Amino acid sequence: DNIIAGEPVNEIESLYDFTELLQRDDLTLITACPLDDNELLAVYSGDNTSLIASYDVSSGDEEFRVEMKDIVIAKDAVVNAVNEDFAYIMDVNNENIIYFDLHDKSYEVIELEHIPDSIVIMDEGEQFFYTIEGDCNVYQYTTATGNRISVFDASDMVEDIEVKYVVAGSNTLIVEVSSDNY
Repeated sequence: DNIIAGEPVNEIESLYDFTELLQRDDLTLITACPLDDNELLAVYSGDNTSLIASYDVSSGDEEFRVEMKDIVIAKDAVVNAVNEDFAYIMDVNNENIIYFDLHDKSYEVIELEHIPDSIVIMDEGEQFFYTIEGDCNVYQYTTATGNRISVFDASDMVEDIEVKYVVAGSNTLIVEVSSDNY
């Protein structure tokens, strides 16, 4: 009953109970993900503000926090840490992606024209590839320029496509497709 934040719940499974560690009185926990072997990244939201915070798993100490005024993140948003310097929040209900530079503790909100069905982030957030449900194109978005282009059109071949992986430094996309023809 008295589990300390970061203490293994079951030594065989090495599961951790972060309930107390992630509780906040002022904001609601939306989502969390591992940042590295010893750090956890958590996203909170309230009435008129949101917060991203990093916690040391072994000590329970807050490593950093970035407050986002006038941004309310939906309860079904997902956070992903690309590496120790970069993370993003996919907020489908609000039709945006929030990019975090964890090194500089800065963020950028990118409004989406369409809600992605699948997404792969590349080059530490410099670009991402995504698909849209019901559309058989793979799109590329470059954050520095804001350019969106279709890089692959499979509409003549398949009924649905999802991008799964992009090989760095090449033009290779790995996609999952569905079609009655194959």
